Amino acid sequence: MLITVAMLSVESIFYDPREKREEERTSINHFTSVEGDHLTYLSVYRELNELLEKRKAENSECKVDKIMRKWCKDNFVNGRSLKHARDTYRALESGEIVHIHPTSVLFRSKPECVVIFDELMQTSKKYIKNLTRIDDPLWLAELAPHHYKTEE
Repeated sequence: MLITVAMLSVESIFYDPREKREEERTSINHFTSVEGDHLTYLSVYRELNELLEKRKAENSECKVDKIMRKWCKDNFVNGRSLKHARDTYRALESGEIVHIHPTSVLFRSKPECVVIFDELMQTSKKYIKNLTRIDDPLWLAELAPHHYKTEE
């Protein structure tokens, strides 16, 4: 769910070059989900993330960035929007868009799950610091029901 929210908080993730419209449609069809746009965006995100995870072990961060740009270009995906979505988190309670601070050990891994943090820092962006990833967020509702609710 958080990935989809991040994908919706950026400009369109696809670009539509007039001179390559047929090629672009074929590429987008590869990601398309019959359930709709949200799952299509999730499909794009997951495919890129899978590729980057494989390449991180083999390459430097600089090469991984080049691999991402090439993949985006080949798949008619707006690389800036996708990078922004990968780097964006939203504070659940306030709805603010926040970013993981570069000093966090989670900065490079860009976790796809809920994170809890204890510091919100405003510079040129709103950063969260001192994070912990939460793979199963259900316990948050038990621990702090005044902040977190589960949908029945």
